[in-house]
Amino acid sequence: MAHGRPDAYSRDVELLENQVDPDPLRQFARWRDEAGDEFGAVALATATPDGAPSLRMVLLKGADEQGLSFFSNYDSRKGTELAANPRAALLAYWPAAGRQVRVEGDV
Repeated sequence: MAHGRPDAYSRDVELLENQVDPDPLRQFARWRDEAGDEFGAVALATATPDGAPSLRMVLLKGADEQGLSFFSNYDSRKGTELAANPRAALLAYWPAAGRQVRVEGDV
């Protein structure tokens, strides 16, 4: 391992405010569409009742004006964690484009 970093991180890519849609959900949808087959799994972070972080990959079901939706089993660990604390963080990463989007909020 020569550098220890993927090529996506070593590119000199500048993202300017005037290059993105002022509506973050529309921008997310645009990048999702550009990602094509690379899009699908995202990292979802929740917290246990005692505050310990819990992270897993989930399939993103959709992104629209209502927000982001993902597949889940309500009886799963993430389901019970979200029932106790309905706040989460989500990370979508597209290595080929060198892009990532981080979202936090109520579920």
